[in-house]
Amino acid sequence: LLKKPGRFSRPERITVLIRGLPGSGKTPLAKQVRNIEVQNGGSAPRIHSIDDYFMEEVEKECEDDGIGSACLRKRKKSVEIVTEYTYDESLKESYVQSLHKAYKRTVTEGHFPFIIVDSRNMTMNELSPFWSIGKVLDFLLNHPCGHCKCFILYLVRLPGMKFMCWKRPVKMCKSV
Repeated sequence: LLKKPGRFSRPERITVLIRGLPGSGKTPLAKQVRNIEVQNGGSAPRIHSIDDYFMEEVEKECEDDGIGSACLRKRKKSVEIVTEYTYDESLKESYVQSLHKAYKRTVTEGHFPFIIVDSRNMTMNELSPFWSIGKVLDFLLNHPCGHCKCFILYLVRLPGMKFMCWKRPVKMCKSV
């Protein structure tokens, strides 16, 4: 899918949904997929990560030696604002909805032919909005000539990292 010869026969527009439990390596895998795509001549895919919504700026007491990064060198105490992952269950549903909206906007605008979604996506309820966005946009963007601008979804499940194509029940898409 990412390297020769497979990349030449893949669909023109793809979304890779990476699913797995927290801490299973979804974010590092998303970055690795992006890097491999770029190394093989593609443009950088757009990554949508649920973790980005849980990032928060916090003050952290660190020590500074006057040269630079306060948290790595231990000499003089200071307070630094750092970005940390802060999970809040009460915000999860709102953040998931925001992730779906951001994904839909990316698909609709069409600036990125390759999209990576890094989220738990453990249940059909979590996966179905991505699937639905693809089906609706396939219908709305369908050209009279029979070509469409739909995204084909690939699902990566951790651990095991197996790629499988999420087959579409509607007619097959053709490249524009």
